[in-house]
Amino acid sequence: MAQMRGESRRQDIRLETFLRRQLSQEEYERVCGSESCVLFSPEERRVHRYVILGHRHLYSTEFAPKKLKVLLQLESITDVQIVRRTPLTILP
Repeated sequence: MAQMRGESRRQDIRLETFLRRQLSQEEYERVCGSESCVLFSPEERRVHRYVILGHRHLYSTEFAPKKLKVLLQLESITDVQIVRRTPLTILP
């Protein structure tokens, strides 16, 4: 996450420390960004998590980081489509 130093997106020091411990130095330095969001999955209904965009993988971890989970390899993505621009929590 060296590229992101000083940017406003890096507000959570706990996430940064967690990623530094969990990822190799090379992987950590190539993290492109992270975002707090609500994930939907067949296993869990709605869950608040961090999503981390790395150089080769898309990761997720709990809102209080405990375990890093690889969601997918970026090389497997063939198409991207925006499903909804407005978060569900903002809709009336």
